[in-house]
Amino acid sequence: MRRVVFVLMACASVLMARETLSVLYFDNTAKNNSYNWLSKGIADMLITDLSGKISMDIVERQELQKVMKEQELSLTGAVDTAKAIAIGKLLAATRLLYGSYIIEGRTVRIDAKLTDSTTGKILRTFSVSGETSKVLVVQHELFLSITSVLVGKTVNVVVVDRPLTAVRLYYEGLDLLDRRLVTEARAKFIESSSIDPYYLKPQQGIEESYIFLKDFKRARFQRELIEAYDKVSRLDDRLRTSSWRTFASVSADSTFIALKARDK
Repeated sequence: MRRVVFVLMACASVLMARETLSVLYFDNTAKNNSYNWLSKGIADMLITDLSGKISMDIVERQELQKVMKEQELSLTGAVDTAKAIAIGKLLAATRLLYGSYIIEGRTVRIDAKLTDSTTGKILRTFSVSGETSKVLVVQHELFLSITSVLVGKTVNVVVVDRPLTAVRLYYEGLDLLDRRLVTEARAKFIESSSIDPYYLKPQQGIEESYIFLKDFKRARFQRELIEAYDKVSRLDDRLRTSSWRTFASVSADSTFIALKARDK
């Protein structure tokens, strides 16, 4: 009897185990230096967008950066079966999402692959394209394509219209911070946040730069600033939603009148 219970519990734990997804940095196929920031940018935006939208645990970018640096492995470039399996084991990820992008004139194309990291088998491929000036829209289309496969339906999310320059500066700063060029990174973050103060990622980057330098007083002040901007941003979002309606306005609504007449 105990053996049967043990087997049932083991089976249940396997069934309940969640998949873990890791998003790798994307390869800049054409090596266009002006768009190097998209390598980490596409991956980081996908991690942010997918978090909480799919029934998988997602490896944080910081963990990816840490593990790959310790192992001295390349985060971009062609990922073959052996490399996919190796990376999956290092990150304890059962699925990998990676790919490349190419800039041709004023057009950008992003290709991605969803891979089973235990076998190296490619499960699904994705491809989106559009104008380079609207690369954030193209990235969002990639996100929608991925979620439609992982969730089984299109996920409705609010798209925040960020200035492209602010996003570019942030990811350029992020790469500098990863390379421990803290002063240069913070300059990028400050410039990015000056363009869009409610874009919290560069604000968080400034905080990280102070923590790296062990300037905890300024880091604490920056944290308070981030919380203030976040509160204002949330309030702005609430004000943008449909306002509450009075009973009189609802009663005068044509839909309400039609429903009331049908119930008589």
